[in-house]
Parts: sequence; C-alpha cells; structure tokens
Amino acid sequence: MPRQIDSYVLEKKIGAGQFGEVYKGWDKKTGKDVAVKMISRELIKGKFRTLFENEIKVLRACNNINIVKLYDIKKTEHNIYLMLEYCNEGDLKDYLSAKGSLSEDEAVDFLIQILHAFKTLVKHNIMHRDFKLANVLKHNGILKVADFGFCKFLGEGGMASTYLGSPLNMAPEVLLGKNYDSKADIWSIGSVFYELLFGEPVFKVTEYKDLMKQVIEGFELQIPEKGGVKISKVTEDVLKRMLVCDPEKRITWKELLGHKITTYREEKIMKELNTSINQSTTQNLKENMSKFYVNNNKVVQHVQDFNKKSQINQFALGVVKGNNKDLKFTGPVIQHTEEQSTKGNIVIIIK
Repeated sequence: MPRQIDSYVLEKKIGAGQFGEVYKGWDKKTGKDVAVKMISRELIKGKFRTLFENEIKVLRACNNINIVKLYDIKKTEHNIYLMLEYCNEGDLKDYLSAKGSLSEDEAVDFLIQILHAFKTLVKHNIMHRDFKLANVLKHNGILKVADFGFCKFLGEGGMASTYLGSPLNMAPEVLLGKNYDSKADIWSIGSVFYELLFGEPVFKVTEYKDLMKQVIEGFELQIPEKGGVKISKVTEDVLKRMLVCDPEKRITWKELLGHKITTYREEKIMKELNTSINQSTTQNLKENMSKFYVNNNKVVQHVQDFNKKSQINQFALGVVKGNNKDLKFTGPVIQHTEEQSTKGNIVIIIK
C-alpha cells in the first residue's frame, strides 16, 4: 500500500542522498505528479539545520523556469516532506551516460538554460556550491537546476569557506581550502559544460591525491578536438574563460551572462537560414528550405526562444508550401559585430 502524506501519494523511491530519500508521487487534489523529498527530523539540527533552511529559502525565493519548483511542505512526527516539481527525464548525468557526449549545439543550448537559472541565483546573491550533472534535471526538454542542500546566501562580504561539493566539479580555490565567492559556481558550470561537450571530466583522475596534485602544480585547460572536429571559437572562448584556476582572472558573472555564447544558437540559425536562401535556385529552393527546417528543429530550444524560433519556422514552411509570395523574412535577432552588439531586425530578401 503506497504511503500517503495528506493528499500526496508516494508511489516509488527514485533516489537518495546523504540527508534523505526522494519518491515519485502525485497529488490527489490536482492529479499533478510530484517529487517528494523525505528528510528525517532527527537530522535537522546543527549545521544541517542551517543548510536545510537555506534550501527552503532558495526554492521559495527563485521563480525561474530552469530552477526546480517547491510546491508544498508537509510535516509528520518523524519526517519533513518537500513536495517538488517532478522531472520526467531524469538528470543530466544519466542523459550524458546514455549519449556519451552531446553535439555542440545541444551542449550550448543546455548551457544557456543553466545560465538562465543562475541569473536568478546571482540576483539573489545565492551560491549553489554543489553544481554537477546529477543536480540538473530534465523535464520535457527543459533543464531544471536542483538540489540546493549545500547552497548559501552570501552576506555583505560575499565569501564562503566551507569545503563542500563534488571534487571533480569543485573550483580549485575550494579544493585548496581557500575562501571563495560565487565565482566558484562559474568554474563548476564550466566543468559541467566541458563534460557535456567531451563526455569526460576536466580533471581526468581517479584518485583524490592525483586531483590535488594537478591543482597544486597549476592546471591549464587544454581543449581537445570533438570527434576530430574543433568546436567553435565562441565555445572555446567561454570554456577557457570559465575554467581558469585563479578566480581573480576567471570570467565575471556580468561578462558570462553577456557573453556571445548566449546568442550563439540564434545567430547560427539565422546564418543557416541566410545560406539556405542565398545558395538556392528557383528549382531547389523548397528542398533547401525543407532541409533547413529539419536541421533547425533537431534540438529543443529554451522555452523563451520558442516564439522567436517559430517565426523562422513558419517562414521556412511557407517557402516550402509556396505561400511566401515575396520570399522575405523579417524577424527580431541580436546582431553582433567585432566592436559592439546592437539589437535590431534582419531582413532577408530573395531576388
């Protein structure tokens, strides 16, 4: 007989951490699926009490499509239950394990979603402190940053000192026991992005002593080729700026959130559209636009890009169906030059 907490039915155990277990469940009132995190009241004391309270504060404070939602909290004599958003596609650790590595387009799309989540965390002066593949969930193609059990609200000084996290994703300053700030999360995000691209961790070690040896001796990132093909310059640039051992030289949050990588996918789509049109003749225009449409929809984009992308898709389908009389696309894009970035409209005309 399934356990029931108020209107929530716990169906099966789907995970466990050092502080509790996670169950797949559903709400009898709404019919909505939920993930239920069960934590023993006996554990909520001392330092863990502070961590637990921080997790609740973060989940309540952050309303972001790329951060897992907290729906409800229930308490019994022995346990506390967090009713969380259920994600139907598991986590990125399992996803990457099944695929080996991701295409650059998909990895960049995932990075953009992750940065969208951290934009809210940075705004609220919150450090995650345990960012890794297993703590990013997927639901209907949308990523959800989760597990804020080690998070910290930074005070006025903006520094932390506790040794927390997963060693292979921890920033060098954390591994070395130094004080650190939210730039440590930038390293962790960079390490996850590296894993998505190349299917292996930044530090290729199996022993903790070997990891520390690399960090102490000085680590310099080497970008491997991906399947014999070099990644784009913009991807290489953001990796090299995120994965810098010295936090003083590491990219800042403002620079990262404004980096060209955040518009990489949009610009690539527009370039492909331009190429499909310019290289087409009257005879093969529909065929080229059909190929463009298929390629453009291989990767699920961030939900915020759906409307923008649908305009391009409708234009492409219109050409294929012969509905576009003047064969002109006008849509909002962000255009970059060597010296500046400006917002505007791009118009593509077939003559």
